[in-house]
Amino acid sequence: MNKTARQRGFTVIKNLTGHGVGHEEPEYIFNFFSRWDDELLKNGMVLASVPFISIFEEEMYQSNDGWRFLTNESVVAQFEHTINEGRPDYYDIARGPTEVKTMDSDRHREWRNVR
Repeated sequence: MNKTARQRGFTVIKNLTGHGVGHEEPEYIFNFFSRWDDELLKNGMVLASVPFISIFEEEMYQSNDGWRFLTNESVVAQFEHTINEGRPDYYDIARGPTEVKTMDSDRHREWRNVR
């Protein structure tokens, strides 16, 4: 996500991450590459991918009300997408998938029209 954001002139907020759904693992899903992140995604995990895209700042802080997150000057957009990790059996974030199966375009189009 960070690479795509940077290619378009934006940044990713690095101190807010995605996570496992329902208090499950993984605790953190980074929106940027980190060589220290050795988390393996396993079959059956349910994940929340939560990128925060900023016009230039890379960190946010929590306001005194305990609810809002703010930056000093940036505008930030946030999106959350839930993923049921059914394939591949393991995904090494540093090396990529062991096996990937993609949905054919007609089926994908049909799914999008249902929503």
